[in-house]
Amino acid sequence: TVFGHGFGIQPALYLAMRSPVIKRAINFDGGFFGPRSNSTTSVDYKPASLKCPLLHIVTVDQFNTDDPAQFRALPNSITRAKIKSELFKHQDASVFGRIYQKAGIRDDGTTIIVDQIYFQIHTAMLQFLRDKPLPKEAGVVLEVEKFQVDRAGDQSSPVKP
Repeated sequence: TVFGHGFGIQPALYLAMRSPVIKRAINFDGGFFGPRSNSTTSVDYKPASLKCPLLHIVTVDQFNTDDPAQFRALPNSITRAKIKSELFKHQDASVFGRIYQKAGIRDDGTTIIVDQIYFQIHTAMLQFLRDKPLPKEAGVVLEVEKFQVDRAGDQSSPVKP
């Protein structure tokens, strides 16, 4: 299994593209499919080689910058989970976001909402790693689409799980 957050997803997915040992990949709001990442220009970018299932969790901000053409270039099955709330930001998944939560720095009433989203994301990741469907409760905070590959290698349209 490989995991990446932010630009940390690039080396993780490049490794998954090179190695059949990798059985699952999780991208937590990683900038892999957008123009600012330049992922496609890397010598390691070999989308046809990515065979493991991918859980692609994105904030609203990242979702809006993802390039659908790059996303569709991958032949593997992908579960995309867009975080519904704009209150959850990229840094909320990092140590800075967790410190802010603990210190109560957010005094606008969003602390509880962000915590709920954070823990639902963790639950969804664990289910994905266990090869189980994402929990129904995840639908409260995540908009989930599943993309499967047909026999010709073309990604199908999204199918709601």
